[in-house]
Amino acid sequence: MPSSSQIEVEPTVCTLCQSDRAALEARGKDYLYRTSDQEYQFWRCLSCGHLYLNPRPTIAEIGRIYPPEYPTFTKRFGRSDSLLARIKDRVLLGRFDALSAALPPSMRLLDVGCGDGRFLLALRRRFPKAQLTGLDWFFGPAVAGELARANVETITGAVETTSLPDERFDVITMNQLIEHTWDVRLLVERCKNALKVGGLLAIETPNPDGWDRRFFRAGGWGGYYWPRHLNLFTRDHLTRIITESGMEVVFSQSLLAAPAWIYSCQFSARRAGLGDWFNKLFSDTSIPLLAAFAMVDWIALLLGAETSNQKLIARRRS
Repeated sequence: MPSSSQIEVEPTVCTLCQSDRAALEARGKDYLYRTSDQEYQFWRCLSCGHLYLNPRPTIAEIGRIYPPEYPTFTKRFGRSDSLLARIKDRVLLGRFDALSAALPPSMRLLDVGCGDGRFLLALRRRFPKAQLTGLDWFFGPAVAGELARANVETITGAVETTSLPDERFDVITMNQLIEHTWDVRLLVERCKNALKVGGLLAIETPNPDGWDRRFFRAGGWGGYYWPRHLNLFTRDHLTRIITESGMEVVFSQSLLAAPAWIYSCQFSARRAGLGDWFNKLFSDTSIPLLAAFAMVDWIALLLGAETSNQKLIARRRS
């Protein structure tokens, strides 16, 4: 059942251009964890077209909108030796291949928003000499213990309030993180400063230009992820905010977005009042469903469409 108390919210403006002129794009609730029964709204900036949540939860509510059962705190996606975990590891490492050829075996890597640490643990197995660090605002005991045993350093805190060392890292990764942050420009600036000159920043984030959003535009699209996604960047808008920080974009592409399809089905079912049985049927841990939706997106990519997930790699120039 939804929490009876309301999440504290605050008004905001467009992250890209600071305009407060916007048109309503979608309405929705926290269909996934039901942290409250209140409705949230995504708006499209009338000046630049950027999508952002307004009003949005305050950063003081981070512990409520990411409840203890949040999967990256509990390792709900499986043990490291489970089939699903092995598939996720292969996908994440495959996407990292575009970076690894340019990096030394002893690279210094920071994963911002590392969650359950799956990516870092997979990297440790492939790059035993690498100096790996993970940052997140909370680490569950099981996650913290596994990372420590793998000799992965951890930094606990919100990226908006946690200081990072200057010019330390060869590469910084952010997988499904930038859309969750309250101050995107501060995040990008801190990551840039923490990179060595020539270092790489790799970002994965939802893309609201994904072809599937047209079926769930009013509020059921999985990429809305109410109320934890605060900004949604098209490929052009993501490039803009990175280049305005002084970094150089060297790579950008669409990625398969099978989980977005599953969340779209779950959210739409809850909007239609179908109940929890439908969400159990469309589970985000179902390997057959993930494979089926990945195939759908793969065909869409072959036909030239954009999907609801994207990757961008940028380089610090100076």
